[in-house]
Amino acid sequence: MRHAFRAILEGAPATIANLRAASGLPGPVVEEAVRRLLERGTLVAEAGRITGSRGLSLTEMPHRLVLAGRPHYAFTWMNGRPRAHGRAACSRSPRRRP
Repeated sequence: MRHAFRAILEGAPATIANLRAASGLPGPVVEEAVRRLLERGTLVAEAGRITGSRGLSLTEMPHRLVLAGRPHYAFTWMNGRPRAHGRAACSRSPRRRP
């Protein structure tokens, strides 16, 4: 859900109510979409708030990146020059040990 990703990109968690308002979709449709994405691991939720979406997270993780000067965490290490909605990023991940 791009609305959840955008909220996280701006530094705030998303809620079901936020997603319903932003999408204009009925509550049951949004709730089912969120449930499916949570099962697939595409979204992460804590205490009823979506804190991770499509690899970007507000919750501390081993992989970090800075987007538009704002620190974020990532589900996995990102190859190359990561970008999110046209914003350049710098990434940092722990060293892999052989």
